[in-house]
Amino acid sequence: MAENKRDYYEVLGVDRGADEATIKKAYRQLAKKYHPDMNPGDKEAEKKFKEASEAYAVLSDAEKRRQYDQFGHAAFEQGGGGAGGFGGFDFNGGDMGDIFGDIFGDLFGGGRSRRANNGPMKGANVRTAVRITFEEAVFGCEKQLDLNLKDECTTCHGTGAKPGTSPETCPKCGGKARRETDVMPNWAGSSWYFLRYCDPHNDREFASKEALDYWMNVDWYNGGMEHTTLHLLYSRFWHKFLYDLGLVPTKEPYKKRTSHGMILAANGEKMSKSRGNVINPDDIVNSYGADTFRMYEMFIGPFDQVAMWSDESLMGVYRFVGKIYGLMKKTAPVEASAADLRAMHKCILEVSERIDQMRFNTAVSSLMTYVNYMSGLEQIPNQLYLTLLKLISPFAPHLAEEMWARMGQDGLIVAESWPEGDPKLAEEDTVTMAVQICGKMRGTIEVKKDAPQAEAEAKALALDNVVRQLEGREVKKIIVVPNRIVNIVA
Repeated sequence: MAENKRDYYEVLGVDRGADEATIKKAYRQLAKKYHPDMNPGDKEAEKKFKEASEAYAVLSDAEKRRQYDQFGHAAFEQGGGGAGGFGGFDFNGGDMGDIFGDIFGDLFGGGRSRRANNGPMKGANVRTAVRITFEEAVFGCEKQLDLNLKDECTTCHGTGAKPGTSPETCPKCGGKARRETDVMPNWAGSSWYFLRYCDPHNDREFASKEALDYWMNVDWYNGGMEHTTLHLLYSRFWHKFLYDLGLVPTKEPYKKRTSHGMILAANGEKMSKSRGNVINPDDIVNSYGADTFRMYEMFIGPFDQVAMWSDESLMGVYRFVGKIYGLMKKTAPVEASAADLRAMHKCILEVSERIDQMRFNTAVSSLMTYVNYMSGLEQIPNQLYLTLLKLISPFAPHLAEEMWARMGQDGLIVAESWPEGDPKLAEEDTVTMAVQICGKMRGTIEVKKDAPQAEAEAKALALDNVVRQLEGREVKKIIVVPNRIVNIVA
């Protein structure tokens, strides 16, 4: 208990204003005097040693000393952060190295003070660290330790040489050395990795001539704008260097190189956490689904251009995805008309071409036009809807797979072949022709494609605006450009 303990300052024989050095000196003298090994069987000396050690454990720690000065021994009762009684001292706050060096040096001889500073000293073969209490340090204990022994390396046998190499002799100092083979800069590896893809399991060379001849060049490399000044520059430099060495068959690494644009915030600023305008993809997916998010990113603008985020446009895509879902209710096993086939094949041709050109936004526009056409039908032939599902699969894969299964189709839609468009079936059977009077636009007419000239002339002359413009005038000549223009000269 606190009332049975002597004042720590009294125990060490120092004033309350004593500095750290004075406290340490006082404890060192008492520890040497009353250490149990110096007083075997002397219970009174052992008690004084414990008392001095407890006092030093508190007064050598600035925080514990502050608590003791304020609350006395009560600061460390009930687990209150202190000395905790003998055996639980915490010496982390104090420097005990020189104290233990003096004590155990005097007890067992050969201490720090007795060894010449520049004399030979055997190093430790194996070293490990273990935490023990002060009581364990004083009276001894047994601990089980796990040690990592220094077994000889089976690869280099202690030489430090890498596999396939042998120790070298430094040409300057004659000492043992190993040759450093990793001397390339950081960008070197990332500047030719695509060559390794050609022959990744080759352990004799980075790629065989046969593999390089077959795979190179890279058909299409696409990346961010930062790659244009970094990766592209470095990769071309390294590739040309390897070409000069005769290690690659092509002068250029890529046949085509493109960069994708950046998506800005709605106000035109770059998205950043500091501005608080970052769009969290998880929030969009949770609210609208992954297909809506994916398709919107394709529809937001030209792939290689900067585009601004728009919640309104996102909602438009969300409604479009829902519209595709709802169209299945109108599907039926009916034969497609010529107009149906024309709309379908036109969409196939446009989407296929625009995907190849990475014009994803206009590809989605073609899909929207096709969906609008089907929305106007009383019954949608199954052929038209199943083709739509194949076309939207790259943009909305989850929806496409789900509706493909609901339509009773076997397997996955991703395993289906891409639809082929027929240019002839996609051709319009009617054309819009401009009607001019003396070269000035006065209206348009709809006629069958390649309609007879007389039919086009008659429809042009029957237009209300043309009748008004020609009132009181004589038609001298009519020039017809098939499927394009009817020009009336008056």
